[in-house]
Amino acid sequence: VNQIATSLVSQAEHDPDSQCILVTKQRSLIIKVKKEMNKILNSIPRKKIAISSLKKNGLAIKVYSDKQVIDVINELAPEHLELNVNNYKKYEKKIINAGSICNGRFTPMSLSDYTVGTNHVLPTSGSAKFSSGLSLSEFVKKISIVTLSKLGVEKIGNPAITLSEFEELFAHTQSIKSRMRRN
Repeated sequence: VNQIATSLVSQAEHDPDSQCILVTKQRSLIIKVKKEMNKILNSIPRKKIAISSLKKNGLAIKVYSDKQVIDVINELAPEHLELNVNNYKKYEKKIINAGSICNGRFTPMSLSDYTVGTNHVLPTSGSAKFSSGLSLSEFVKKISIVTLSKLGVEKIGNPAITLSEFEELFAHTQSIKSRMRRN
């Protein structure tokens, strides 16, 4: 209980807009964690920030199945996720929307802030649904290069003509047709 409560408060103390959400199948855990969080809040210097964050963005979500746990997490797409359970591997493989995941009771997200060496430029506000943490690929310039043969343009030209005509981009149609003419 203390580990879960300290993790939630540690995220809340970052900023008044931080999101701190507990997802559990146990109603009793929600009650215990809330009590423990109140004790912790009274002992930290950034109490006002943490309380503001928890009031604005703090949630405790009671679910009834492992599938609901996974569905809720994937819908929330959290920047940080702690799987503070013994059997984290059964969840980890099904979670597709999270910026980073810390597994098990000995892996607090606070360590990823400082010393475990993971990327800490992560998608926020649910954007883990369509993006991931910053990586080297963000700094690599990529160029798409396409080379078609006469046979290639003949094979893919007609579907492209259909699409360009549907979009009423008739110069596109003419450009494609000019390459499809037998020369």
